[in-house]
Amino acid sequence: MKLRMKSGDRRASIIRSAIHLFAENGFRGATTRGLASAAGVTEPVLYQHFHTKRDLYNAIVEAKAAQISGRAHDWSALSAAGDDRAFFRAIGENATSFPVSSSSASRWACTSRSRLTSGAASRRGVSQSESRYRRARLHRH
Repeated sequence: MKLRMKSGDRRASIIRSAIHLFAENGFRGATTRGLASAAGVTEPVLYQHFHTKRDLYNAIVEAKAAQISGRAHDWSALSAAGDDRAFFRAIGENATSFPVSSSSASRWACTSRSRLTSGAASRRGVSQSESRYRRARLHRH
């Protein structure tokens, strides 16, 4: 008997799977059928969580921006505490661990932008995600 995942867990699982597929195939090359299959769900289940492929792509950008923003918050606390050694140790640990722990996300970030569709809606979706990322970066300073 297969256990049913909670909605939030399923959504996170889809995002993790999609990162790998987008990294390998780019935005255009990743199909909703392939995304659903990689996540172990049907296309209707994928559409329950993300109305469009662009929504899923934007969710990945937001998840990665939140991950980076969370680390920056930790660094701000260390900086405010005046413990320079701990501050620079945390930055160094992040610099050495992030690319290794998230190699497909790094590949995705480097390759996907060049493979985006060229329509106005596509550019608008990317610019909205970039704006959210920039706001998150500015908020931590």
